[in-house]
Amino acid sequence: ATPSSEGVVVGETIQQGQLLQARTQEFRDKQNNLWLELSPFETWRRRVDAPRRAFVLLQENQGDASMYILADDEWPEPDVAESYGLKWNVRDCCAVRPPLWPDPYDVLNFWQPATSSSASSTAPVPPHDTQGIAACAVVFVGTPMEVVEDWLLYHLKLQFSRLYLFFDGAESEYLDMVDQLASVAKASGQVVVAEPLTTAWWSWAEENSRHFRCREEPWANGVVQDYLNYRDYDAIRQICCDIATQDAAKHRMGWMLFLDVWEVLYLPSSMLRVDAPAFFALIPAEVDLVRLFTNEGIPEQPANNSWFDDITLFKLALPFMRRDWYGAVASAGTTAEERAAAARAADGGNAAAAGFSKGRNKQQQAATAQKDLPSSAGLEFGSDKLGLSESFVSQVVADGRPQFHEPADVHVDSVFDRTLALVNSMRAEAAGRLNLPEVSDHLLWQKDGRCAVRLAGMSEGTKHIQMRVPDSTRSFANAVNGKKVGLQTMQMDGPSAPVILHFGHTDYSSWVEYYSHISDFPTMGCCGQSNTAAHSISRKLVKRGLPKQLEQFWDLYIANNAFGELPLLASQGLLRRIGGVQKILETARQQTMKQLQKRRMDVQPRDTLVY
Repeated sequence: ATPSSEGVVVGETIQQGQLLQARTQEFRDKQNNLWLELSPFETWRRRVDAPRRAFVLLQENQGDASMYILADDEWPEPDVAESYGLKWNVRDCCAVRPPLWPDPYDVLNFWQPATSSSASSTAPVPPHDTQGIAACAVVFVGTPMEVVEDWLLYHLKLQFSRLYLFFDGAESEYLDMVDQLASVAKASGQVVVAEPLTTAWWSWAEENSRHFRCREEPWANGVVQDYLNYRDYDAIRQICCDIATQDAAKHRMGWMLFLDVWEVLYLPSSMLRVDAPAFFALIPAEVDLVRLFTNEGIPEQPANNSWFDDITLFKLALPFMRRDWYGAVASAGTTAEERAAAARAADGGNAAAAGFSKGRNKQQQAATAQKDLPSSAGLEFGSDKLGLSESFVSQVVADGRPQFHEPADVHVDSVFDRTLALVNSMRAEAAGRLNLPEVSDHLLWQKDGRCAVRLAGMSEGTKHIQMRVPDSTRSFANAVNGKKVGLQTMQMDGPSAPVILHFGHTDYSSWVEYYSHISDFPTMGCCGQSNTAAHSISRKLVKRGLPKQLEQFWDLYIANNAFGELPLLASQGLLRRIGGVQKILETARQQTMKQLQKRRMDVQPRDTLVY
């Protein structure tokens, strides 16, 4: 191909003000016009599928230049996708392509914590109550040992006082490692409880679990029946969480956080990065439940044995999408004009005047109005003060259900919907062609996040603590007269909010092994809660034993890059690179190794709940 003013016009129309990427070599045609050849990336981006070379007129003979070459210092900064190391799939004519007009509105998320890569901070943390923090998780077959070890190391480094692990099968592979870490933790006043779920343990649990003791009550009956009939994994999780919650309350822990063993609590603030007790000390006394939303990990290769080291790319939870401006606006003023002014200031003067949270029903509005977020003036994170502000949370609600916000700006909403519609339509078409089930969720596994429940500071002491029960695997509730009653809840959905990072199912072989052991649970989970589509489909595909279909489903919906869509999702703010977990683990491993070498300790028996 050679440039010519009489040649075929191909590709997208070039408009004034657009940037183009071109090769440095200049070409002259027969009329002495000056041309530049577009780079392979620009040719692909402008949908020049054939011929594979394209030229752009730089200057006509003796005429004015139609465009000019940027000096080196005028070149644009790397975009988000490039900074994340995500490459557009320029070899595939069917792959998604970057927008020709970068638009600041296209960055859809407002979760933009000023994170520090260091595992600790020299910034002083204000004095706080030393309430103990506990967490529990269940380890199922197929979980790599490195994941279990890193889960313990990470949360011990965050100063959790008690960690509970329940091993459902193959526990002998893990217990030697757990015993060593439990001995190190005990020297620091921390406790690791490890419980193999043996037949003897289940006999003990039937006498001590409140689900079994209250099995005739509606809140407990569904869990017990799902365990007995299907050995349902979620039922196992809830029973184990209940056992751990009771023990944590007995040892006067302040809070209990329920996680999977492939999830961690991530505190973006450098002041709190490794100080979970300091974070929970900031929660107002009237709040009994803290909801933390989940950012879901994306594998960039099929094999990832060390999930916490290998996974750094995450899909952001939907409440962090900029479908309104409440992260910067909710506490800015009481009138619409004041809120609109704050929105414009927060967005560099470009935000449209908009309301927020218009989609709440009357019951939700009334519940919020009954208990507003305490005043947080002067308590912004990143200043010399430390407190809970709108950078962490937007509202307090009267029950434990997550609150989602309706779009407040048509343009932002349309970009969000257009992006997901494009990606989902490509995935759906491929799924139909490959005879695979379709999944259209942005987050496959975790939409509602996780919750931490307060165990200490109740007005009537342990009487109320004993009523705190798991409410599915996502939350907690009070059990009153046989029914579950919601707790006063604070939702962490601000621009610097702590989150749960979900690393599960990011290794292909572990994903297959996990679902090969999972039971044939019913369409509706315990207490009438639907299992997610991805959860059900994964189980069905693994049960069928068709390796090719498994690999295709993995590429489409878990790796999320069958059409090169990761750079597009990243450039529009649906993804974020988070590397703080690796820094914390690196420090924790070094410190633990030194302690083991220094003490050369005899491994002490681990703590147990069965007496």
